[in-house]
Amino acid sequence: MKKVVAVVAAASVVVLLFNGPALARAALESLGLRVVGIRSETYRMPGGYTVGGRVGDPRRFCDRRQHHFVPDHLGQLLEITQSGPNAVFWYEDDNGQLRNVVVCDADKQLVLLEKQPSRRLSKRRD
Repeated sequence: MKKVVAVVAAASVVVLLFNGPALARAALESLGLRVVGIRSETYRMPGGYTVGGRVGDPRRFCDRRQHHFVPDHLGQLLEITQSGPNAVFWYEDDNGQLRNVVVCDADKQLVLLEKQPSRRLSKRRD
């Protein structure tokens, strides 16, 4: 078992060396959620006002968001708080239990949190 852990740890270091900060950052951002990737959202809306004060013609915009899956057993979103550059999303389940997920550097990126079904939930004390 110790050899397996050592091999996995060594492989992780190699992956981080070759793939750089992107994977390390993704690992940091997955506190309580699962990083899926980047999602581009394209839409049209007025880009401003004309000289005459009318709303201008629609322009195309594109937002790139860090996409995360949130397990649905967390319940309903209750509140969002800030901890330094991180956003902490607080959820309350049907039994009144509070759980949080952390998105690191939320002040520097757009984020998309998408609830996904969670199955075979098991709880234990470590």
